[in-house]
Amino acid sequence: MDKNLFSLKGNKWRDMRATLSPTFTGSKMRGMFQLINEVGEQFVDYFKNEIQTKNNGKPMNVELKDILTRFTNDVIASAAFGVKCDSLRDRNNEFYRMGAKVSNLSTWRMFINNFCPKLAKFFRIGLIPNEVCDYLRNIVIETIKMRERENIVRPDMLQLLLDAKNGTIKQDKQKIETDNSFAAVEESNYTQIKKRIYLDEDDVAAQAFVFFMGGFDTVSIAMCFSVYELALHPELQERLYLENEQVLSENNGKLTYDVLNKMKYLDMVISETLRKYPPPIFLDRICDKPYTVQIDGKEITLEKGTILTIPLYAMHTDPNYFPEPEKFDPHRFSDENADKIVPLTYIPFGSGPRNCIASRFALMEAKTAVYFMVKHFEILPNEKSIIPPRITTKRINVTMEDGFHVTLKPRNQGFI
Repeated sequence: MDKNLFSLKGNKWRDMRATLSPTFTGSKMRGMFQLINEVGEQFVDYFKNEIQTKNNGKPMNVELKDILTRFTNDVIASAAFGVKCDSLRDRNNEFYRMGAKVSNLSTWRMFINNFCPKLAKFFRIGLIPNEVCDYLRNIVIETIKMRERENIVRPDMLQLLLDAKNGTIKQDKQKIETDNSFAAVEESNYTQIKKRIYLDEDDVAAQAFVFFMGGFDTVSIAMCFSVYELALHPELQERLYLENEQVLSENNGKLTYDVLNKMKYLDMVISETLRKYPPPIFLDRICDKPYTVQIDGKEITLEKGTILTIPLYAMHTDPNYFPEPEKFDPHRFSDENADKIVPLTYIPFGSGPRNCIASRFALMEAKTAVYFMVKHFEILPNEKSIIPPRITTKRINVTMEDGFHVTLKPRNQGFI
């Protein structure tokens, strides 16, 4: 799996990024949306049934990290690997078990692989257990063989990687896409002008692995904080519910990728969540050539190979950039306020050529989950809820110290 985009450097990285970039455009996400929508409907159906049959129709207490990690697991399984899962009903399915091993990634493994790669290679200290790598590779290889043998085409990420492998994926003809989402990053021209390469099966497996690793835990935590803050702020939750319903009614009552992106307040809620609780605590970059900066009137030269750490969490919660940073305020990202945000002080998906290639997918997934929860349930705090949220930064990602405990109350007893 060392051929994945996270691990490549220099020209190899540039060529791979250029090859993969067309797979993550808005038009490609539009094609995959139905797969995520199906998982959302399956998710809601499970809790409606649980509340009706096991809770006598009464509100149900849940821990968000557990249920939303299962949601993201099923999304990744379907949208990236073509595997159907129902992790709420089949709680110990193999795909979920492998994902749990990734989410429990130890800090020391990541540190050694990022900052001492030669040492990690010498001692064979992999970022991910071999069991997980072998499992995912086998899924990809077998699925590729089956699809090519039976001429199966499915609108998922694996199919897009297969198209890249075969050199048949097309760059969208229009200008570089932007997204209605404030947090979305724009694909850089830097990666689009490089040559594209053809992928072999190992390349496809390695890139699918990136999708698995990046989406399993990171996105679910963002969802958890969004839903948790809405539980603590019922007035924001009600506004979100009403505005989503209005957008839906104006678009024939059907949720699509384009309709989802018209839900402005939903985007504001997700954007503020990523501000207050950025998925990674920090970003790191390596200088590929000497660079001189001016700091307080002094010149400081960064030599080639210098590792730079960008304290994302500290920057996003700096009162100099975001007044009252501890306050959850989606209005920061309203049309009248968004332009006031100082450039590059809000970068939940990074910035520049090495920004997150899958930001559109992550946002689509997070918005869909929050949409379904708010549409069908009133989300309430309960006796286990920690108010205000008490976070821990002991892990690679920001998360809650004692879980995300809320109560789901059906918005209507008829479950229409």
